[in-house]
Amino acid sequence: MRKKGILAVLLIAMLLQALPAAAFSDLGGYEWCESEVTYLNKKGLLRGISEGIFSPSEAVIRGDFSVLAVRIFGLEADDILENFDDVAPDMYYYRPIGILKLYQIVSGTDWNHYSPDAYMLRQDMAVLLWRLMNKVGYTAQSHADTVLSAYSDSWQIEQYAREAVAYLIEKGIMTGKPDGRLCPLDTVTRAEMAVMMARIHKYLWQSYGN
Repeated sequence: MRKKGILAVLLIAMLLQALPAAAFSDLGGYEWCESEVTYLNKKGLLRGISEGIFSPSEAVIRGDFSVLAVRIFGLEADDILENFDDVAPDMYYYRPIGILKLYQIVSGTDWNHYSPDAYMLRQDMAVLLWRLMNKVGYTAQSHADTVLSAYSDSWQIEQYAREAVAYLIEKGIMTGKPDGRLCPLDTVTRAEMAVMMARIHKYLWQSYGN
């Protein structure tokens, strides 16, 4: 499906499922993500873990990332004919993970396993977002060595993730920590996921609008 086709589907979906924003009481100290959390919540894309609770410091599991990624990019499928062996059909992330597999965004961790309850690492999230951007029609290329040289711990980034991380940095979607590190092997928090996903959503719509 072409870029505009997918984004048009996303627009219709957002109009149909937009929900009123919920006020989260636990974002104190996380003002840096508050506007992005509110943005996604108003769009009906991201909810808290319970009424009024967002839990910004909680680590993101791979299954939860898949759910939000499918919403952000507006990916759809008629039927999920196959999935990973460790993704149970009765789990809330079964269909989103199946869609990502159908679109060849995810290939699993080993021997047809996705490890949906494992924590998502920053570099792995970058790779999946990079693939998604490419899937909807954006040229996902970067000057990795030049971009990453600005970060003191860029040597920790696995080779398979270097171009993806650099691409997201170039697009202003991913940033380093305040101390100048990227921390590619750290787990992604809900606050960090919200910020990156909101930036991607805005980037997609700005590009589509142009």
